[in-house]
Amino acid sequence: MKTRIPAHVLPRTVLLLIFSFAALGVCGAATNQYTVTEFPNPTGHTLLQPGDINNKGEIVFRAERINDGLNSMFIYLPSAAYGLPVGLNLVERPNRSIEPRSINNQGQVAGGANATDVVPNRGMGFIWQNGVFQEFNFASPDDKTDVHSINAAGFIVGTYEVPRPGNPLAKITRGFVRTTNDITILNPVSPNTNYTEVFSINNSNRVAGNYSTGFQHSHRGFFWDGSFHPLGSQPIDVEFPSEAFDMNDAGEIVGYYYDEINEQSIPYLWLPAPKYGLPAGLNLILPPETNGLGICINNAGQVVTPSFLWDRGNVTPMSEMLPSEIEGRVGQVIAMNNLGQIVGFLNDLAEDSINGRTVLLSPTPSDPLIVNVSSDDDDADPNDGIVDVDLNTPGEQVSLRAAINYANSSNRPGPDTIKFDVPGGGEIVIA
Repeated sequence: MKTRIPAHVLPRTVLLLIFSFAALGVCGAATNQYTVTEFPNPTGHTLLQPGDINNKGEIVFRAERINDGLNSMFIYLPSAAYGLPVGLNLVERPNRSIEPRSINNQGQVAGGANATDVVPNRGMGFIWQNGVFQEFNFASPDDKTDVHSINAAGFIVGTYEVPRPGNPLAKITRGFVRTTNDITILNPVSPNTNYTEVFSINNSNRVAGNYSTGFQHSHRGFFWDGSFHPLGSQPIDVEFPSEAFDMNDAGEIVGYYYDEINEQSIPYLWLPAPKYGLPAGLNLILPPETNGLGICINNAGQVVTPSFLWDRGNVTPMSEMLPSEIEGRVGQVIAMNNLGQIVGFLNDLAEDSINGRTVLLSPTPSDPLIVNVSSDDDDADPNDGIVDVDLNTPGEQVSLRAAINYANSSNRPGPDTIKFDVPGGGEIVIA
């Protein structure tokens, strides 16, 4: 059964400005405008928390029911879809405490559910689509299954726990990949490995997660493409534990090193090949953070943490992204889509809690692309973030073909406008 949240629960929207900033030896990003959409707690619920946002701006949430403390699932829709109206929609599932964690562009939602009517505290994974829940778990009735991510093909990844043989109070945690036809268990890479967990599957079906070697300071990130690949040596001298958080469709992975001595989290970006002026492998791209509450990357190469936005080498403090009308600071980032929209929490300046006000940060359209040549040439370097069909001529030479391709690429988050300023006037003929 689906219940529409009354109109007064719809979020309110205010303007957010991003100012240019220079840091770490690079120039700040160009000035942009953002909107901040704040989501109040739905009626009968508290602690509204986002799980993910897709490229349509659709968001999945969980919120705690006041009457029994269990979690309900909500979907925010900027346009009517899936038989649901615009706004924040409650999706009920009797006898379940639900935590949605991922939504793809087809509107499939994946996550974990606590089945209170079957076995107390028994967890199972689920996929929701068009009003229908599909639940599943592994063979053992004592296991605990959770789903963390779903890609465009509907493939999912997650973890499951089973009692350790001979010691039922201890658990064995393994990551899994579930495709249309089979399930692959990501088993230990060594006899000492305590666990493997999987948090992300991209649209190339590459999987990313974390594993433990069983020793102190042993958490490390990995990716899996049919074979297991640790992310490699740390770019710092001291051996700290680390954790991978997010991956884009290019297989680029972001995460944190945990400096246990200074109690700081150090953001990193792992690249499968040189890009953004950085070498392949692990790169430290941002200053240390005091909490490390979330780090995300999208297909445009933007990386966001609670403290900074890293945009292909340009760094902007998140504190400078918030206008004076919005009192507080970014306390946690949960997800970012390819349009640069971010979901997370705003906290009061003096508040250290993870959970603050739930918000969506949305960029407004970029500056127009100006076509100024009549040729039909492609962009000379599609990966440099600039439209220019002739690198030997001063200035940017922009053809219609190059402008359209750039507008449709992951280099250009958000809506686009193409205008013409071709010298000579009159009818424009594309050669």
